[in-house]
Amino acid sequence: SAIAEHPAVRSCAVIGLPDDDRGNIVHAIVEASPDDVTVDELLAFAAERLVRYKLPRSIEFVDEPLRDDAGKVRRAALRAARLPTP
Repeated sequence: SAIAEHPAVRSCAVIGLPDDDRGNIVHAIVEASPDDVTVDELLAFAAERLVRYKLPRSIEFVDEPLRDDAGKVRRAALRAARLPTP
């Protein structure tokens, strides 16, 4: 919700993605235009609201809505779409 407070962000979801060193890393999927806000701006904005270990290690911008018709974010589907296929 800290990232969602940014005025340029329409919606966002945070998921864990596999990492060889840490097990999982925090990855933010942000519905916003990269023309309106940069990754560095979002990280600085979030750093004012979150402790360091909760900050996303990576941020991805998307154009499509992250919520379904019921207003739910399907994190499992978002994560599965970003995992490498075996």
